[in-house]
Amino acid sequence: MFLTRISGGYREFNVSYHNDLHAFDVFQMAFVLLSGTSGVASRAKLSSLDCLAALVGAACHDFKHDGFNNIWHKTNNTDRFKEHGAEGTQEKFHFAESWKVLMRDDCNFIGQLSFD
Repeated sequence: MFLTRISGGYREFNVSYHNDLHAFDVFQMAFVLLSGTSGVASRAKLSSLDCLAALVGAACHDFKHDGFNNIWHKTNNTDRFKEHGAEGTQEKFHFAESWKVLMRDDCNFIGQLSFD
């Protein structure tokens, strides 16, 4: 359910680049880079939790992107800018909105993880 909601958020603004196809492309590339015996995960001795965090980050990195950049939000003093500030406006927004999805009862898979 988590990834379904994240995918839907990419379609909310119907932008031509920062959409669900772009998110999947980044997710797939992250998976390829992490995978295999010569992958980043193996070389850097990343844990399964590290890899999961990287993949979730890749999937959510532009969640609900509106097609504008940080400078546009600052120049237009948007609600997004007011809430998240000048330093990484969009990036903080993407994280905050993704976190809201993750905290939903039907999307929070973290509680089901074993940290052993």
